[in-house]
Parts: sequence; structure tokens; C-alpha cells
Amino acid sequence: MHSFVVGAGAFDVVQVQGPDAARFLQGQLTCDVNTLADNSRVYGACCNNKGRVIAAFVLVRVADIYYLCMPRGLGEVLVTALRKYVPFYRCDLMLAADSHQLLAIAGSDQIAHFAGVAALEAGQAVLRTSGWLCNLEAEPARALWWCSVGQAMPNDATTAGSLEQWETLALLDGHYPFRQNDSGLFTPQELNFDLNGYVSFSKGCYTGQEIVARMHYRGKPKKQLFLAKLAQPATFAEGDTLLPVTDTQNHTLGSCRLQRSCGNLHLALIEMPADFSGNSGELKIADSLITASCAFEPKVIQFSHFVSA
Repeated sequence: MHSFVVGAGAFDVVQVQGPDAARFLQGQLTCDVNTLADNSRVYGACCNNKGRVIAAFVLVRVADIYYLCMPRGLGEVLVTALRKYVPFYRCDLMLAADSHQLLAIAGSDQIAHFAGVAALEAGQAVLRTSGWLCNLEAEPARALWWCSVGQAMPNDATTAGSLEQWETLALLDGHYPFRQNDSGLFTPQELNFDLNGYVSFSKGCYTGQEIVARMHYRGKPKKQLFLAKLAQPATFAEGDTLLPVTDTQNHTLGSCRLQRSCGNLHLALIEMPADFSGNSGELKIADSLITASCAFEPKVIQFSHFVSA
């Protein structure tokens, strides 16, 4: 079981509030803001007019204020992209004040301590002193805590974790760990955002919507993201940008997009032909074998299979 807390320096929060906040966000984000109930969350993204993702985030609505939570560095990118539209709406868009911080909590025991309640459903947020706590997923258990700077930890045994560890658990729920250097490079489909709740295809227009919708209804991708478990982290040689995925004959079948680790759990996100059906025991990434154990089947698992119900 993974139980830790990631400190505030790892995250940005963009805050939107005002009478037209929902209408403003509805016209810019891939998710359906109008159907987001108070004290709940949805995953979403913001695209440019070419249908490329500028930023991906968790959108939490509490007391009619919208909090877009993302890794550090993406907040300013998103604010810059959206600021030109704000004058047409009665709402305020800002990077959250220095008086508050966002912490990421992993582990059901830690979440229970921070929430102060016995149970909190996945996707539900609850008001706390000077902020809120939102339970993102049930398994692996993950939550976000928005609180005042310097607020005391309720559990002295809290273990400090890293953003990489947090992203490793998010991968198990089908979430691509979008960072600032990904901005403007990928369509939602290339990150499986169309399959795991980031994109609504019934909400109407938003920036980049026409391209995203066309790819969804007409596109037939030749490549697919797959999630693999590694015996150990693969080693990048000097000059490598993408590690090749090879079979026993050393034939290159795909490439490794990224790696993340949390304790003894080592995951790799790889790009393979969409019709790949081989056995994971025949594949390796650089010097690391792809294994099949724990919750993994005896083959490479499609990324979308990790989407929570």
C-alpha cells in the first residue's frame, strides 16, 4: 500500500470565480463544466485552436469556485492562454493566492485523517477549515487537499512523497502525467483523454473542439498507448530521447514515452501498434524486462483498461 503526502511546491492551482465562471470555462475546456456538481471533480484539458493540449488538470468545484489543479509550471501557461477571453465574461481568472497551498495525499488511511470523516466517495469534495479536500480515486486511493499555508498536518507519521510517485499511482487509473514540456505537443486522443473522461463529445463548442471531434469520429489511430510494468527502471543511454521497445529478436516494435516509479512499482507508458497482441514476456525496454505480475495480465495492458469505473 502506498501512503504519502506530496508537498505544495509540486503544484499550481488556477482559480476561476464569478457569475460567468461556468460559462467562461464551458467555452474553453474539453470537459462538461455545466454538469459538474458542487463539491465534486472532473478531469479536463484546455486545447489550442489546432486541437493540441495546452494543459491538463483536475477541475474541482467547491462553493461555486472552480479550482484547476495541475503540476507546477502549467498554471502560468494556462492563465496566459485563457486571459485573452476573460474580458468578455464577468469572472476572475488567477493563479491561486500565496496564502493557500495544494497537497496531494496517497493512501486511504491518510485521506481519512485529512478529511476528518470515515469515508469520502471517489470524486467527492468536502469543505474543511480554510479550504477543501477532494477524494480523486478509490483505488489507488488519492486525494487533493487545498489548505492555508502552514496548516498543521493531522498525522505525525505522514511520509513525504514526490510528484513522480504521485504520477505513478495516477497512471494506474489511466491518467497521463501531463507536464509543462508536454504543452502544445499532443491531441487529447494521443494521451487517451478521449477514453478516460477528459473530453465530452456532447457539450458543444470549445477552442479546438472541431479538430478533436473530427479525430474522434473519423480517425483510426494506428498506434495506441500501453501501460507496462518493469522489473526495474530502464536506463537511458547518453543522447537517447525515446527508448525502443524490442522483442526477443531485438526487433523494435514501439517506443517508451515515459517512466514513473513508486517504491518497487516501476511503470512505463509505451506507444505500440494499436493491434498489438503479443506477450509481455517477449518484450523489453532498453535493459529492463517487461513483467506480468500483481494486477497485470500476461500481456501488456492497454492504457485505457486502467480507467476507474
